[in-house]
Amino acid sequence: MILSIKHKSSNHLFIQSTALFLLIAKFTSHKLWLGTRVFPIVPPFNFLLETPSFIHLLLYCISIILLAICIVKPQYSRIVLYVIITEIVSCTLDQNRWQPWEYQYLLMLFALWYNKKKEAIATLLIIIIISFTYIYSGLQKLNPHYLTLVWRTIFVEQFFHIATSISNKIWVLRLGYTVPFVELSLGVGLLIPATRKAAIFLIILMHIIISCVVGPSGVNENYTVLFWNFAMIAFVLIILKKQLDLSTITVFKNVIKYKFNWMVIAAWVMLPALNFMGCWDYFLSSSLYSGRVDVCFIKLQNPPPNFELSKYYKPIKEGDTSHVKTIAVQTWCNDELDVPPYPQKRMYQQIKLQWIKKYPNVKAKFWIIDRSKKKQIATELQ
Repeated sequence: MILSIKHKSSNHLFIQSTALFLLIAKFTSHKLWLGTRVFPIVPPFNFLLETPSFIHLLLYCISIILLAICIVKPQYSRIVLYVIITEIVSCTLDQNRWQPWEYQYLLMLFALWYNKKKEAIATLLIIIIISFTYIYSGLQKLNPHYLTLVWRTIFVEQFFHIATSISNKIWVLRLGYTVPFVELSLGVGLLIPATRKAAIFLIILMHIIISCVVGPSGVNENYTVLFWNFAMIAFVLIILKKQLDLSTITVFKNVIKYKFNWMVIAAWVMLPALNFMGCWDYFLSSSLYSGRVDVCFIKLQNPPPNFELSKYYKPIKEGDTSHVKTIAVQTWCNDELDVPPYPQKRMYQQIKLQWIKKYPNVKAKFWIIDRSKKKQIATELQ
């Protein structure tokens, strides 16, 4: 087997598994990486808006080929570097490509490439990345919006099919806080050598449950996220099989000797804390199904018949007028690209500008729902 656990180098196993699941993600979300789509391409710099579609396609094809080589020949460290460069260039063309899994896979590949001759250090960095993914994911969920938008809607009502009369009860809602505390505990447990093995088995169980929820047998939410769960299982199994020969403290002392390892630690340990102060992006802070991210709704006034986005209209609710149609940007992006949109206000502002340019005769108002505080705040984009 290509991914045989008998490999001597855990670095090679990590490279193979990371490349494999990134390759799968590129296939399941293929429209995200192409320039020919309806959902707007939003680069961080306006001059990149004129990038020809064939450049997006070329980068996508190059990435697919390089990832395939990494799976077969993980010892070719130069190919890993080329993957990193290609992905960075591609992500520079569209901020929607800055997905949490893309960010994680790239940081992991960088840690493995930079520490290609220092296997213990590379393994510890992978442990840090995975551990703090769970830690910050848990912290992000400690908010009331997680209970109502994720726990109650996705888990209790859609997956377990529990009636609204029961799901609205306070004790049922508060039961949802067990999820973030479990994630926090597993992240800390993975960091500590004495509890690592137990944490790994519980992590595998957690991802199996999540896979049932978001997969075809559950709410069928997102295939890219489904395979990301499989990837996390693969990563912790490699960690379980390839235990560090040295103590974590000894290895950590060696980690901080190399300056570029600090970049990985800063990106995964320090910077995500700034998100709680509004100074760092949600998707770069492991805000995964947290209910905290900013969402955007487009209110269309008398849209034309057979409008190309009509399939994304939300059902009319009580109090709505028939001449007003609503599109949830999250639904639009998820349905077309199989990923959520990058949930930052600057993104939605760029989407609005492109909307005005593409649909000048369709009157629309863009509303942002800010859920970073206890009470959500709705404001119209100007």
